[in-house]
Amino acid sequence: MGPAIATSFIVHYPSVGWRGIYWLLLALNGTALICWAAFYFPPTFEEKHKRDIDSKMYWLKHFDWFGTFLFAGGFIVFLLGLSWGGAVYPWKSAAVISSIIIGFIVLVIFVLYEIYAPIKEPLIPMHLFANGRWSAAVVLLGLGAGVYYAFSIVWPAQVAVIYNNGDPMWVGYVSILVGMGIITGQIVAGALAVRIGKTRYQCMAVFTIGGIFLGCAAIAEPDNFKTTLALIFLGCFFIGWNESICLANSTILVRDQRDIGVAGGTAGSVRAAICAVMVAVFVTVMTNRLGETIPEQVPPALIAAGLPETSVPDFLAAFNVGADALAAVEGVTEQIIGVGAEAYKWASADAYRTVYLVNIAFSGIAILLTWFAPNTDELMSGKVAATLHHEGQESEEDVVGAEKV
Repeated sequence: MGPAIATSFIVHYPSVGWRGIYWLLLALNGTALICWAAFYFPPTFEEKHKRDIDSKMYWLKHFDWFGTFLFAGGFIVFLLGLSWGGAVYPWKSAAVISSIIIGFIVLVIFVLYEIYAPIKEPLIPMHLFANGRWSAAVVLLGLGAGVYYAFSIVWPAQVAVIYNNGDPMWVGYVSILVGMGIITGQIVAGALAVRIGKTRYQCMAVFTIGGIFLGCAAIAEPDNFKTTLALIFLGCFFIGWNESICLANSTILVRDQRDIGVAGGTAGSVRAAICAVMVAVFVTVMTNRLGETIPEQVPPALIAAGLPETSVPDFLAAFNVGADALAAVEGVTEQIIGVGAEAYKWASADAYRTVYLVNIAFSGIAILLTWFAPNTDELMSGKVAATLHHEGQESEEDVVGAEKV
């Protein structure tokens, strides 16, 4: 509901404007913080770490500071190169090529460092990735989440340009479609996935179906809104179903259930990394294609409609500013504005089509990985690896111990 709520602040409370959504988020996070403090009782540090060497200074001293520097630095530089390409600098420029190559090399060094360096407390325990079933579940989790985060940017922008009917609130409501589809799929999977069983085949089915629907969304044009709406929702629904399964599997599949915390944290880090790459790729493709299709298609339509060629750059600059800016363009008429707006929509549709085609590549990778996804029916036991409890209560971790999967 975020896009709709944010738009309502702008439309109905102009004195607050776009800042309203940030104040609302501040209030929600403040409330969440109070709830965490009042109702969340995890094991204390002393209960979690009972060995003689376990002290706060020990963990601070042996924290993987260098590994953190390598991972953060390499990943940021790599993403900068991806996001710069074709937008800030040409793809063949030294800034783009060097950033991508240097970032990638640093990430490779990070992996080798984590594997071979004598680190007492590694940032990412590489032994987790020796569990192929866990690794497949985590990567599938990241690919599914990447669909959500990437299309949460792409879809609202697409709606605002191609399907805008002049009502800002309508645009806000339609923009929630991606999140609504993902959440609906997660809820339905939460209710049915265990009952259906055979989670490997569920992942195969839902990612294949979801990928097909999102790939078919490449047909999106200004005159087929309802079809596009259905394709986006159904695609996100099935991707959300996959998310629910793989999120659970990222902890269920840990061989030693005493590692459930670090495994869950590592899964979250991998998920975030994959999401960041997918967002960078999708946004870069969208930006680059818009930079190609609009200059190619809109100016000829404007000139054919009677706009002086010298006024075309001013029209393009004013298009996203508003009606007043368009009216101030020399030689413009209502008819020319209408022709330009229609050409802008079709040019944008061609650009967004490329984004959905790029997603087919990520869907293909995910579908291949589903062949390695695990069935977890035999792991659905009543054992609890970690509990929430008040201070002084015995931790179940000592009772459960290591459980092999």
